[in-house]
Amino acid sequence: MRLKQGAVAFHQRKLDGMKNAIKFNLSKVRQKAQFWKQYEKTLIQLINAKSSEYATMFNDYMGQKMSSLTEQCISNDLTSIKTEIHNQTNNFMKDNNLLLKEIESLKFQALEEFIQQNITIQRNHLEKKPTPKAISTLEKFIEKVQVELLNESHR
Repeated sequence: MRLKQGAVAFHQRKLDGMKNAIKFNLSKVRQKAQFWKQYEKTLIQLINAKSSEYATMFNDYMGQKMSSLTEQCISNDLTSIKTEIHNQTNNFMKDNNLLLKEIESLKFQALEEFIQQNITIQRNHLEKKPTPKAISTLEKFIEKVQVELLNESHR
């Protein structure tokens, strides 16, 4: 049981490291617009949710692997159990490094949610129409973010 807990803790540290690296890169962006902070907040929420999903997925995976290793526990072959858990952890992380693979789609999903929250919903709640300057500013911001996202995804 401690071996599984160790593997789960190791996996969680790796996920946290990936999340922190992404958050650090986001914090280096120096946008003065309040819109950027809202977009960044939405993206971080999506990343945190996806990270929790992967942690649960790994925990379930290790639970399945541990049940198959019960026989080895009975025969007291701890060396091979440790090695097997280490190998299974590495294999899972290699095969399921989805957080980094999905970051591009999370960026676009955050942009869609940002647009939904800040344009579509607000238009329904405004008593007066937004000024052309406000619309233009928001359109320029959205266009700039889309261009940056596309440029990053091609790197």
